[in-house]
This record gives sequence, structure tokens and C-alpha cells, in this order.
Amino acid sequence: HASLNKWIIKYLYVPLGGSKTQHWNIWVIFTFIGLWHDLMWRWLAWAWMNCVFFSVELGIFAVVKSSVFQAYRDNTRLWPLLVGIGGSLNVHLLILANLAIMHGFQGSLQFLRSILIYEERRYNGSLWVLP
Repeated sequence: HASLNKWIIKYLYVPLGGSKTQHWNIWVIFTFIGLWHDLMWRWLAWAWMNCVFFSVELGIFAVVKSSVFQAYRDNTRLWPLLVGIGGSLNVHLLILANLAIMHGFQGSLQFLRSILIYEERRYNGSLWVLP
């Protein structure tokens, strides 16, 4: 994957405009990566789910950089908490996208509920116990 990453940056990301056109680039690049892995709808769904999640993240980041949120960014106690919550939510969404590749979509929501809600659950025969 390291060499694929370098190839994508050199031959897709930079020629497509780099960070100037990042919102567009992620859709082209992730679609390419999904098709590169295999011609299956599951891989395209994975690619497009990642695109949606990254697009939301980029949109939120652009809004938060505005002067409206300056007071929150200056709050040294609240801001790290908000950033941590946002990052945690994004990681969980990316896990959901990866679960779609590994197990299909049918068990993804059940798995997410089991890791977000405090209780014992059975998922694919394994016992998930959370603190």
C-alpha cells in the first residue's frame, strides 16, 4: 500500500490539483482505489462511504475555521474536547466503511451499536463486552 499511496499522490492527486481541489480529488481517487482492489459494488461502496465521511470532515473543518468559532477555538478546555469527539466520530465512521468490506453491510449497524452502547452483545458468534 505504501507504493500505491506514492503512485496515487504522484499521478492522481497532484495532477488533479492537490489540496486546491481536495473535495473533488477524494472522489476520483477513492473511486479509483475501490476499482483497483476489485470490480465489486462492495469496494465502490467502501470508497464512496469514505468520500462522504471525508467530505463531511472537510466541510466541518472549513466552517470551524471561520471567525464564528473563534471563541470555541480559544477555549483551552472545550476545544480539545470538541476536536476529540469529532475525531472519534470520524474514526467510528471509517470503521463502519471498513466493516462493509470485511463483512458486508448486513452486520455493520449491529456491530456499531455493540461498541457504542454499554452492554453485552453477540456479533458473528463472538462476545463483545465493553467497560
